[in-house]
Amino acid sequence: MKKGIVIAAAATVVALLVIHEWRLSREVATLKADRDNMAESVKALDQQLQAIPQEIKEKIDKAQSDLAVAEVRMNAMTAKAAALEQQLQAVQAQAPTARTSLPGGSRTLQPKTGTEPQQSPAEFASVFPKRGRWGPEEVTGPPDTDGAGDIPTAWAAWRPDSGPEWLKLDYDNAVNIAEVRIRETHNPGAISKVTAFQANGEEVVLWEGTATPAPAPNDFVVPVSQHISASRIKVYLDSQRVSGWNEIDAVELVGKDGTRQWAKNASASSTYAEPQNTSGFDSFSTYRVLR
Repeated sequence: MKKGIVIAAAATVVALLVIHEWRLSREVATLKADRDNMAESVKALDQQLQAIPQEIKEKIDKAQSDLAVAEVRMNAMTAKAAALEQQLQAVQAQAPTARTSLPGGSRTLQPKTGTEPQQSPAEFASVFPKRGRWGPEEVTGPPDTDGAGDIPTAWAAWRPDSGPEWLKLDYDNAVNIAEVRIRETHNPGAISKVTAFQANGEEVVLWEGTATPAPAPNDFVVPVSQHISASRIKVYLDSQRVSGWNEIDAVELVGKDGTRQWAKNASASSTYAEPQNTSGFDSFSTYRVLR
């Protein structure tokens, strides 16, 4: 009897040991799986950490390269500015008034006295008095710019590549518009939109888009199919689309009745005919004349 009890107890102990061993083996397997997963995670993090210095190094190398290019350009601009300054000093030393030839005419540079009225570009959005030399009044009447080029008988904005600019034109008679014909004489292709003002003052878009650059002189023609009666036209330009001054000589308004009109008045967002500053010669204007 006692022997049977002992055997049963021993069997129970053995069973418990087997169960405990099985549990331990499962826990060991789980720990090994966790260890393997952690090792993969550590390996992935290590790879990411190794990639970060390389990415930073590439950015540093690019920044150094860009800096070197900028320094070269700055040195070139400094040398050019010094050469222009020497030319300006030579002109000032020769006479109080310097005259430099330009294609299609010449422009006189006058030393400033410090008493000239100062006007901002925004003040030039009103109708300009007769000033000449790249002013918006140069767009009134029929074309008078012979050929292509930077010629003062056409309108030019205050600065080249400055972004949005506009030119507004008034005509004697309101007509049902058939076409608007814009004569571009220098760096065509910057026109971005053409509108008309109806009698009630509403501004209607006749055309908007990207003009194709073409050799100057170029007639940019905007055909109008809808019924729009107006005597005021506005031409918008994005001067950054085509490098350099974008100059317009005349804008013709063609009616569906066959009538043709040239602008009688013109105003603009800005003009190269704006007055210079009071500190001697205006450096920006001088650059344009001497270039």
